[in-house]
Amino acid sequence: SSSLKTEAVGLLVLHSPHQSFKMPLVEELSSRGLQGLDSTRSYQSKRAVGFQMNTSTAAAMEEFAKKDDDRDKTWSRRFVEKYVAKYKWYFPMRDKKDGPNLAAAWAFYEHVTLPRYFSGSEEADHVQRRAERGESVEETRLYSPWFTKATSYIEWGIGIDSYFSSLKMVACMLFVAGLLNWHNLRFFASEEYSAGQPGLESFQVGSAICTEYEWVACPTCTEDQFDSTDAQKEKFGVAADDTVLVKRNACGGDLLAPGMVNFATFFLLLVCMVLMSLYLRAREIRSDEDKLTATDYSVVV
Repeated sequence: SSSLKTEAVGLLVLHSPHQSFKMPLVEELSSRGLQGLDSTRSYQSKRAVGFQMNTSTAAAMEEFAKKDDDRDKTWSRRFVEKYVAKYKWYFPMRDKKDGPNLAAAWAFYEHVTLPRYFSGSEEADHVQRRAERGESVEETRLYSPWFTKATSYIEWGIGIDSYFSSLKMVACMLFVAGLLNWHNLRFFASEEYSAGQPGLESFQVGSAICTEYEWVACPTCTEDQFDSTDAQKEKFGVAADDTVLVKRNACGGDLLAPGMVNFATFFLLLVCMVLMSLYLRAREIRSDEDKLTATDYSVVV
C-alpha cells in the first residue's frame, strides 16, 4: 500500500525449487548497475515507475563516452560522432554552456537502452549472459544483430528463444524444399511442358501455369459456365455448325516426375515439422529449468 512507511515493509522471501532469497522489499534498483536512476515520483516511496538522470548517472555516462571503443559502438553512433556531431543543424545546442552532452546521451542509449552482455561470458557455457542496465563493474559489449548465438536467445525469455529457433529451422526447411523443387521449375519452364510459357511475367515462369490451349467439342457445356470473368469468356465458343467448343489445356510432358517431387516435398516438410515440434518442446523444458522466472517462486510476506 502507498500509505505504508518504508521502514515498516519487512522482508520479501522468495522460494523456488532450487534456492531461496531474503531481501528487503525496498532496495536500490540495481546493486551492480547505475544507482542514479531514481524514481520520478517520491524518492521515499522507491517506486520504480519512471527514471531521471541525476549527477552521478551523468558522470557515469561521460565516463562511458570516453572509454567506449569504436569497435563496440553502433554504426549510427560512429557516424554521428565522426561526421555530423559538429554541425548545428544536427546538434543545435552544441556551443551552449551547460547544454546537453551528446556523447553522454549516446553512451546512455548504448549502455542503458540497448541490451549488453558480459565480455567473455560465452566462453564458459556458450551463452552471452545479459548484463544489468548501466553495468559498470565488469566489461560489457553490445549484442550483435547478426552474430548473436542461438544459445543466448534464452536471455530474453523462453518465448523469444522458441520464436527465433523455430524461425531459423523453418527457413532451413523451406530452403531445402526449394532445392528439391528446382527440377519442377525447370520442367514447367521448358518447351516440353508449355512451349517455354510465352506471355508470362518473369516471376511466373517456372510455375504450373499453362499457356497452350486447344479447342475441343463440349456438347454439355453452356455459356453460363464461362461468364465469370473475361478470361473465362474467351474459353467458350460456338462453331459455324452450332457445335459448342471450349478451350482445353494442351500442356504435356511427363508429369509423373514433378508429381513425385511434390509428394517428396510434402512428406519432408511433414516429418521436419514433427521433429521441430519435439525439439522445441524439449528445448523449452531445458530452458525453463536453466532460467529462473517469476513463476518459479512463491511470495511470502
